Amino acid sequence: MDNKTSKSKVNCCVPQCSSTYKNSNWVVVLRMGKKISPYMKVCSLHFKNDDFFFKAHVNNLPRLKKNVVPSLNLPTRSHDIIKNRHYQKMREERLRKRRQLVHREAKENDLQLQYKEDKKPIDEATKQAAENILLFNKKEVVFKKTFEDKGVQVNTYEECNDYNVVDTISSDFKCKVLTGVVNLTIFNILVCAISKMTHKKSHICDKNKVLLTLMKLKLNLPFNALGVLFKISAKSVHTYFCETLENLSVILKPVIRFPPKEEILSNMPICFQNYKNTRHILDCTEITIEKSVVPSGLITYVSNGYGGRMSDKAIFNSENIIAKLDPGDAIMVDKGILIKNECQQHFIKLIRPPYLRNRTQFSKEDAQTTASIAKARVHVERAIQRIKIFRICKGTILWTLLPYMDSIMIIIAGLTNLSPPILANSKFQK
Repeated sequence: MDNKTSKSKVNCCVPQCSSTYKNSNWVVVLRMGKKISPYMKVCSLHFKNDDFFFKAHVNNLPRLKKNVVPSLNLPTRSHDIIKNRHYQKMREERLRKRRQLVHREAKENDLQLQYKEDKKPIDEATKQAAENILLFNKKEVVFKKTFEDKGVQVNTYEECNDYNVVDTISSDFKCKVLTGVVNLTIFNILVCAISKMTHKKSHICDKNKVLLTLMKLKLNLPFNALGVLFKISAKSVHTYFCETLENLSVILKPVIRFPPKEEILSNMPICFQNYKNTRHILDCTEITIEKSVVPSGLITYVSNGYGGRMSDKAIFNSENIIAKLDPGDAIMVDKGILIKNECQQHFIKLIRPPYLRNRTQFSKEDAQTTASIAKARVHVERAIQRIKIFRICKGTILWTLLPYMDSIMIIIAGLTNLSPPILANSKFQK
């Protein structure tokens, strides 16, 4: 059990072990069938390494820990071997029987499956196969030549990619949700107008350019997100957006017009019975761009963009809106637009809610006037609400888009005017 040769005359007392290697003394009670003497010793081959204390030096003798018991290379008894062999033989017999049973069941299943698949006898199937081969050899095989055009190049224009985002707007509802355009008819008209104005080659078609631009205005998606949808870079999205923006503003600018006075009077709502001379209703959005709305709700004027320090009165004077009115006309404004002196100089009637000033409450006449003006001004608020559907007017404007804000507002106002009327036909004077 040990290859080392020992000069010691002391032997290990464990049966079936002939090691003579010198070890520490360890007195235990062993079942060896003989009397224990003080000279009996157990060698280290019957202990684990963990049973010994750590040796500080190589030459130090190993010392056993307290209460350890021999656990390695223990002697085996004859009756234990017989018992183990008996159990092993029984296990082998049971394993052999199980394998025979599994093999027999698998063989029976294969035979049943083969019987179900082979409906014809083997001889009959072989005979039929031989007849088919002979019949095939007698026939003359003629191969028919066919030709097919894989593609024809007609021009060098780069069409849209295989996947087009524009395919998603298959209905008027989807078109309005994604672009703010009320129906597909108006959308296709805008695409045709853009196609006539652009002649440069591009990676996306004009239809996708218009869709990209309107989705930016309506949903205010980042350029990176639009680049993923249209499979182009964010820089290309920005370039196409700015180019299409300028063209759309040119197309939609004629939609925003000052109608003649006769046209305004002929489309006067019932709620303006007390303000029949009203020509325009002025208001400003939160991005301080002044616009004018006629009583019927049509946007007739969109000013240029101004900084946040510019007052409503300064915008009114800078745009010279009063020059578009005739003496005797009336203009309806909010309390914040202080243009009383300008209107008096041009003989324009100013319709504005009364101020409370030092009074605790309005008089009956002032309260009725306030309610009447608010009822009439609700149409301009509804027009503003339609403008604010385009989320680019709500969020923070990128500084790179500031030069294009005038074009953006013209497009949004033009699309708003192309929407269904704010008032029903029953709300107009007959």
